[in-house]
Amino acid sequence: MIRLNIIRFTGNFIYVFLMGIVISSGLRYQEYLKSVVAATQFNPYPNLLFSSFFFIIVGLLIALPRFFIRVREQGHWKFDWVKFLSIGLPTFYASIAPLSYFVISDTIWPSALSTLLFANGTLRSISGLISGYVFLTSFDKVSTNTVALDRDFRN
Repeated sequence: MIRLNIIRFTGNFIYVFLMGIVISSGLRYQEYLKSVVAATQFNPYPNLLFSSFFFIIVGLLIALPRFFIRVREQGHWKFDWVKFLSIGLPTFYASIAPLSYFVISDTIWPSALSTLLFANGTLRSISGLISGYVFLTSFDKVSTNTVALDRDFRN
């Protein structure tokens, strides 16, 4: 039992350390894109593209251990559409809204909405984290016993 806990602790510690490296490197690269590429070359697109998708990928990485646990379980896959549609899609939209603002014409977007979405980079970052996490955790496995019980309960 103690050996299993030591293995779990070591695995979790390494995972957190690697996530710290990924996030730190990503934030440094984002700052580079913002300060060097956007400022000197007057090209905001690389920074917008990176900042729109980086935190979605980090959210996926945060949910990855739970997803791997679910993969090893026995049962049937199910997808939680309610969770995905009610949480995942709005947060995905909030994360990529600045990118879509430059892709879609300015006449389509109301100016108050674009000001709200661009005003706070932290809002986009948190929305991306939530979006990536919810996407991967919307997949779940139901054991065959639970499926049989659920079927019997409905009848």
